[in-house]
Amino acid sequence: MTVQLTTVVFILEGIATCVISLFGFWFISDFPEEAKFLTEPERQFIIAKLQKDIGNSAYEDLTWKKGLEVFKDWKVWVGGLMYISYIVGAYGTSHLSSCHFPDTTCLDLLC
Repeated sequence: MTVQLTTVVFILEGIATCVISLFGFWFISDFPEEAKFLTEPERQFIIAKLQKDIGNSAYEDLTWKKGLEVFKDWKVWVGGLMYISYIVGAYGTSHLSSCHFPDTTCLDLLC
């Protein structure tokens, strides 16, 4: 059984991502109130800046209702549409090229 090089690369990238995410889970603070590396003046400065920017930086439990409120913001939808548009253009052409279509056929299929 022969393993393609791209398969090995994807597996190694996936393992590296999982390992790094585990470190991030324990070491990255969610809120300035929880950050152990900040001094008290730095913490107060960041909290004041957040209050000016968003109005509230207090810790709140996440509920389904609060989580779904994100999708009411039009900027989330526009950002998602821009990302999907980029991905289709960038990876779509490479995928169609790997299917041994001529270059003009790839462009015709994407349009």
